[in-house]
Amino acid sequence: MYLSKNIKEFRVSNNMTQEYLAKLLNTTSKSISRWELGITFPEIPNLIKLSNIFEVSVDDLLGVSEIRIDNYLKDLEKKELEFVKNHELNKILELYQKAYIDYPNNIEIINSLVNIMTKICIDTKDSKYVKNIVELSEKILLESKNDIITTNAKKNLVLVYKLINNIELSKIYCNELSCDLLTNGDILKTRYLNDEELQYAVYNNLNNLIDELILEYEFLKNYNILVTYDAKKIVLDKINRLYNMINSGEV
Repeated sequence: MYLSKNIKEFRVSNNMTQEYLAKLLNTTSKSISRWELGITFPEIPNLIKLSNIFEVSVDDLLGVSEIRIDNYLKDLEKKELEFVKNHELNKILELYQKAYIDYPNNIEIINSLVNIMTKICIDTKDSKYVKNIVELSEKILLESKNDIITTNAKKNLVLVYKLINNIELSKIYCNELSCDLLTNGDILKTRYLNDEELQYAVYNNLNNLIDELILEYEFLKNYNILVTYDAKKIVLDKINRLYNMINSGEV
């Protein structure tokens, strides 16, 4: 998997077409295509030629370091799961602090470290890790191309800036979040609002939820022929009850 991906990445980064690389290796562009798709793999002599052409090591071509970090991350996840079962947050923190020392530029490890520090700060209402959270979150925003991880970094910044009563920065990062059910940007705003503003925001969030549920019901009603009439009616009844509760002030 890594070899096929790396051949393509190194070829593209060197501004080579498959045809040009094939000529350098005295093979066909079809062979290059099959290598990049992972259908077949180059034999050892061609591996050595590729490493010379791209000016990288054979280990780099094979993705040895990528395999190593993947195995490291899998091992981390297993250990973390054991600590989660016993609610041992400090041990999870220690786990990722050590991982960060081992791989200081790995965004996934940084993301996990920021997550656990943020959780500890919010749960204990202690700001001892806020400086680290801010620095590492900003590193994520600068370096990561993963939308899920960058969104998560912004959520953490909203929470920790609220914790230290820096409402302006909390608002800034919150406003950078898209306001949908996947990122919950609107919901995060309730973390720093108070009194009437908070009530209004919660009311709007609930109404947005109702809108989403209605859209889902319309899909079930009009497009999903496998769902029975009775099942559709149950969904609609639940939506109506929730809507009535919101308007009556019960929630």
